[in-house]
Parts: sequence; C-alpha cells; structure tokens
Amino acid sequence: MRGRARGNAPGKLTAAARAWATGHGGGAQADQDALTRASDLPAWIRDRSAQAQVEVGPEEVDAVALFIALDTQWQVHPMTGMRLGLRYEAVPAAAAALGLDLNPALFADLRIMEGAALSAWAARP
Repeated sequence: MRGRARGNAPGKLTAAARAWATGHGGGAQADQDALTRASDLPAWIRDRSAQAQVEVGPEEVDAVALFIALDTQWQVHPMTGMRLGLRYEAVPAAAAALGLDLNPALFADLRIMEGAALSAWAARP
C-alpha cells in the first residue's frame, strides 16, 4: 500500500464509506457522488467522480478502490435484506483484479470502511 502505515488517519476512509453507503442506490451515480478526484485514482474511479463529496488522497486510493470493487459482495440477511458485512472470500480476487497487494494494512483499511458503511446503514430510519 502506498505510503500509509496501518491505523493512520482512518477518518477519510470512514467518511468515504459513509458517503458511499448513505447515497448508495445500487448504481454508479451514488459511487460517483461519494468520491472526489485524487491525482492518482485509478481511471475507472476518476472518470466517475465529477460531483464529489469526500476527498480521498493517494494514501487512501487503494482501500477506496477495493471497497467500491466489492460493491456486490455483501452478505445479506435472507429475511430482512440487511447487509451483514463483506464476503471476505471475495476480497483476494477483487484485490488481484485491481492489481493490489492485499496486505494487513489494506485489509485493515477495508474493514474500517466496511464498519463505517454498516454503521451508516444501521443509523437509517
């Protein structure tokens, strides 16, 4: 992971995940609204980030890219439809597809974002 030690400044990751979760309606527009351009964001994020709410810097790019790539990989309660957490078995494949080194720091950042999204969904009326 680029220039970031585990546990450093999870605030931006939390803000990005909450923005994604509260605006998420299952489409690319919600992802676009949740993120802003950072100079080295992968092109597939950069092209969709014109109307941003949360700025992510170079040190958060990998975690945000992985989190968004896992959009369809949430465990869902069969009766309530409530999201329970990410399907961790999908994480290595998504990381590999993005060309990311799945290391403990990246996984910790992903879990920060997962927790923030779950908290945002739990807070909805």
